[in-house]
Amino acid sequence: MAVRPVLEDGSPSRASAMNVLLGEQQNPVGFQTGLYRLTAGFSLFWLSAANLVGLWLALLLCWPEVGAVSGPAGYGRWMALHLNWQLYGWCSLPVVGVLLSRWLPRRSDALLQARWSFVLWSWALGLGGAWWLEGESSGKLFLDWSGLSRICFVAVLVGLWGLLAYSLLRGFRGKKSGEQSEGSIRAPSMFDWLLLAGLGTVPLAIWNASKPQLYPPINPESGGPTGTNLLGSTLAVILILGLLPAFLEIPRRNRRMVRPFWGIFVVESILYLLLNHGDQSNRDWKQIGGLAGLLIWIPLLPLYLHSFAWADGSRLWGISFAGWWAALVITGFTFFLPGILDTAKYSHLLVAHAHIAMAGMLTSLNMLLLLQLARGVPGNPGLLGEPIRFSLWHAGLLLHLLALSATGWNEVRAPGWLWHHATEVRWLYFLRAAGGVCMTAVSLSWLFALLRGEREPSEGHGV
Repeated sequence: MAVRPVLEDGSPSRASAMNVLLGEQQNPVGFQTGLYRLTAGFSLFWLSAANLVGLWLALLLCWPEVGAVSGPAGYGRWMALHLNWQLYGWCSLPVVGVLLSRWLPRRSDALLQARWSFVLWSWALGLGGAWWLEGESSGKLFLDWSGLSRICFVAVLVGLWGLLAYSLLRGFRGKKSGEQSEGSIRAPSMFDWLLLAGLGTVPLAIWNASKPQLYPPINPESGGPTGTNLLGSTLAVILILGLLPAFLEIPRRNRRMVRPFWGIFVVESILYLLLNHGDQSNRDWKQIGGLAGLLIWIPLLPLYLHSFAWADGSRLWGISFAGWWAALVITGFTFFLPGILDTAKYSHLLVAHAHIAMAGMLTSLNMLLLLQLARGVPGNPGLLGEPIRFSLWHAGLLLHLLALSATGWNEVRAPGWLWHHATEVRWLYFLRAAGGVCMTAVSLSWLFALLRGEREPSEGHGV
């Protein structure tokens, strides 16, 4: 699990070793180098762990009899592990690294605080995993935290928020003393304070949302996802992505997309407020029309992000983000249409849609974040932008999606097909498992390459 730290020229040092996941070192490294290794190491660790669980689930579908190996921990318990480790591990930790990069003092001793942030977060995920395998859960999808695991995870969130708040306060005080002029402490902006206030609501939101008694199983105000709901949640994602380059302090290459991007965002936000809320049918043309307004973001969001000078090696992941974003918006709108939503929402097609979002779009975004963190690292490590692993990841994902889509299409075409065509279903499950093997192998390869200190020459291409 140890790798050789790099010298200032980017070459590995044989004299000492560093544990990438824990950041332990004999020779001090720069803040950005250490934080990149911590963030990438822990993020890829949880991606690999969640993928291994996902592969186990795929194998259970192919050979249900092997489930006897895990005793009472059946498919449902392992599924909670897979979903939550993906969401709270791989999908969350790159964002934690970005927050720490912006707000922690840029000194090597601040790496101790970052290290403990990742260690405690991972400890809470491990505790949650043990809890879910024991069958303890709140009963809510992606909010399975219960009992001691719920207390510990929320405590970690509160502690991390406290660390970020303390760092901002130090920056505010340093503004008067002139300490930030040394480059170790940044003076917080109004944007920083607003974001900190928003993050302060997360622990309470997780705590309340994971209560089984918070709301009944069926929401009386809505018969399901409405066009208004989907428009509002997607606009929230677009807002976050629109502010992301400013938070990351990515230089702008041109300003042509600023006014169209924010102008259309304001217009559609007003449209969201004007649309009917509550129990609305997907056969209402206003709901369909409101949701159709999201189609303009298929080219607009990638063009806006392309107007910034992202880190070297980001080009491939930028292209994949644009592609998966388009697929996500198109499938999301299509599944909402009358006659399709009724049959697709309980089929494998919805599972395929979820994988487009998580394994496709969000994974591409996380790789862009990690590459951005690597921008100030000596030697500019480019293993995440290396084209062979990139291609294998997408080959596995496409194979996975092909199997899911074929299964879902047959479910929609012929209700009961899943139960009466066991041979065909099993071959599709084999195909799905093959895609899972490929994706799991690639995630482990990324992790082991990082632990070995593998580096690729930079191609000099941004998004």
